[in-house]
Amino acid sequence: MFGSLTVPWQAAEGATGGGISPAEAAAAILAHVDAPEGPLRLLVGEDAPGRVAAVLEQRRADCARDPRFDAGSAAERG
Repeated sequence: MFGSLTVPWQAAEGATGGGISPAEAAAAILAHVDAPEGPLRLLVGEDAPGRVAAVLEQRRADCARDPRFDAGSAAERG
């Protein structure tokens, strides 16, 4: 997810991610594409928000290892 070779949660071998059927996922994607406006990214499935948050937190923690990262964030906040 997000350029990573691994995901930060356990998944059964051959699992599709679960939580939503392929037909429901397709319908959500098509509705999102047809919407006149909305967010750039679509979170599909009940577990998607938590999983995205976990990945983003890992990415933030990795970036924070660079001392320039927090300094840049502080400068942006003013």
